[in-house]
Amino acid sequence: KFGSTAEIAEFIGKHIPTSNQIIDIKPIDEVQNLSPYNNVIMGSAIQYNKWLPAARDFIIKHENELSIKNVSFFLVCLTLARDNEKSSKEADTYAKEIESLVPKVKVQKFRKICGSFRL
Repeated sequence: KFGSTAEIAEFIGKHIPTSNQIIDIKPIDEVQNLSPYNNVIMGSAIQYNKWLPAARDFIIKHENELSIKNVSFFLVCLTLARDNEKSSKEADTYAKEIESLVPKVKVQKFRKICGSFRL
């Protein structure tokens, strides 16, 4: 899906420090093979208290490949707009649920974001 999540992915891709590494920013349905990548940053919007089904299916399908990569995830949700402890804890449960789907993957960072970035 393209929207805030895609905008955030673009922002991350343009602002992440690199050491002459090529950064590809792609919708997950365009990614067939993770072997060219050492690092993977993946994000999804939250819908009905979960990552989108395509994102969930992708990480489950590629769990073994992701387990040998440097992996960071992000989620985008309006729950965080309330900016209180209850909302933060609710967003934490979304992140924990994703990590529990792929126990072999050692997630380096998991960021929770509300809104979008202006490019």
